Amino acid sequence: MTDFLDEVAADANKVSGDLLTQIGMLAELQTKLEGELDRAEQGVKDIKTKLNEVSIDKLPDLMAEAKMQEFVLANGDKIEVAEDLYCSVPVARRGEIISKLRADDMAELITNQVKIDLVRGQDNLAGDIMGQAKELGLMAKREEKVNTASLKKYLREQLEDGSDVDLSFFGAHLSRRTKVK
Repeated sequence: MTDFLDEVAADANKVSGDLLTQIGMLAELQTKLEGELDRAEQGVKDIKTKLNEVSIDKLPDLMAEAKMQEFVLANGDKIEVAEDLYCSVPVARRGEIISKLRADDMAELITNQVKIDLVRGQDNLAGDIMGQAKELGLMAKREEKVNTASLKKYLREQLEDGSDVDLSFFGAHLSRRTKVK
């Protein structure tokens, strides 16, 4: 990568001649850099995929097979298997999940967003509250969402308390991942 960047710096310094020649050379250089950036970004994605394969799939499975939660390597690094909860509320079941959270007295996990469509020249109305919007005859939209970080915390507490929780209903699942320290 450094060789490439050195080559690019040298190419940039070579730009000379008339304006059209300089424009053409710099355009080629830009194209070269954009291609290199695309390759580098794809390389990062590939590395992340391989890292997840090792840290989420292979290493935790091998350590489970060996009945180990942690292991110290010869170089002193410590490998630990940690369980994590991942959560992503499925849009298709958002209404059901919101109803269940309300029924379970967990409405504080639900956020509300009120949007008011204003026409030009009504900037001064932007700060008005929902009740005022109704009085003014403005079309208001209300959107309810579940804060996934708060839901994750709630679900983790439920699991720790020993409650029977259907994680898949909430778009959540437990996953093991190794960490090397």
